[in-house]
Amino acid sequence: MQQLLGSLKILNLSYCKLVRVEGFSGLPALERLILKGCKRLVHVCESIGGCYGLVILDMSKCSKLNNVPIGISKLKNVRSISLDGCLGASEFLMRMKDTESYASSSSVGEFLLKTPKSFLLPSLVTLSLKGNNLSNESFPKDFSSMPMLKILRLNDNPINSLPDCMRSLSRLEILDVGECSMLNSVLCPPPTIKYFFTGKCLSLRKITFPQEMWAPPALYHKHTESLTEIEGMIRIQAIAQIDDQILCSLGWTNLQRVKDQKMLIWDIQRWFRSKNLPVRMIYEFGIFSTCFPGKAVPDWLPHKSKSSSISFTVPSFSMNKTIQGINISFVHAFLGPKKGSRLNIKVQNVTTNRTWSYEGPIFSLQETDEDIVWLSHWMFGNNEIKNSDEVCVTILEPGNIVMVSECAISPVYNTDKENKEDPLSYYKSWKHYCW
Repeated sequence: MQQLLGSLKILNLSYCKLVRVEGFSGLPALERLILKGCKRLVHVCESIGGCYGLVILDMSKCSKLNNVPIGISKLKNVRSISLDGCLGASEFLMRMKDTESYASSSSVGEFLLKTPKSFLLPSLVTLSLKGNNLSNESFPKDFSSMPMLKILRLNDNPINSLPDCMRSLSRLEILDVGECSMLNSVLCPPPTIKYFFTGKCLSLRKITFPQEMWAPPALYHKHTESLTEIEGMIRIQAIAQIDDQILCSLGWTNLQRVKDQKMLIWDIQRWFRSKNLPVRMIYEFGIFSTCFPGKAVPDWLPHKSKSSSISFTVPSFSMNKTIQGINISFVHAFLGPKKGSRLNIKVQNVTTNRTWSYEGPIFSLQETDEDIVWLSHWMFGNNEIKNSDEVCVTILEPGNIVMVSECAISPVYNTDKENKEDPLSYYKSWKHYCW
């Protein structure tokens, strides 16, 4: 029997009514230890440190396990540790706090030599700490004791921002902070992350990415109802809170009436249900857009059409000016009650044979008998549209839900006023990441 146990590689005691687990010295070949859901477990023997071949350790949902064995620090080959809902998770982090970090070298070899041996997990790739009531103060100053960590799950913890120790994770690729209900901002996560989960972070308002990140991670942010800005991706603001200089730079005038109105809207990517909110402006991909109740496009747009498409030639009389962008507006007339309207536009530069398309993230829902007016400003650069170019705009209609009763278009030119700050400089600084 002892010989058989000496060869044992997987020990799964999930949901057993164990109180203590001991005798690991007789399991030298153990590679996987699963203690998940052992809700009566209060002690794991320090001899676990002798299981040098242990690769996976799962003590999740051990709700009475107050002390995580110090012997874990001897597991130099462990690649995955799960402490979800484990009472001892706080102590696990506390031990890291007590470990002084000397991670000043980019060389992993030098790092391992310099770091104290009291608590070092050099092979750990995955750490899961879900649902452990961990606040920002629970975490150490850095995570340099886990230099190879690639996956970190902090779901359902009362953190209000990313802990500072995130900055020391130079190989992190997957970060999950979903269901952290007190999380209100994520500022500059590690630039190495490829997948970022923030679903159901109901207080989250803003996400920014570090400048050195050449492209953002794949972002999963369902039901983040307070989120108004993902830097480089999207920004949402109430029209009433936007500086008039910004609106004027877009060529948007006479919107005072709109500022006092509300719209029933639904963000299908982030909201559980529709909301009645003040009229908002959305910015993404270099495109500003808004919608409001009405029957006609703004009268300051000179080129109009009673169909869903319109073409015009950029005037050539302004040879000393360059095109900043174009304003596009259209009216959606509903074909039945309780219908929804969405921005969906295709812009073609017929002269250069270039095409741009955009479908907005917001649905505007019918509340009254009034139609919905959409207004958008498309920023262009690098001579994408020039004087004398022929431009065609098409409003893509969603079947039998709504119809375009009117559309309009107008070019907007750069003013080039010297020694004057550009009101749109913040928006123009974005890299315009794709979702």
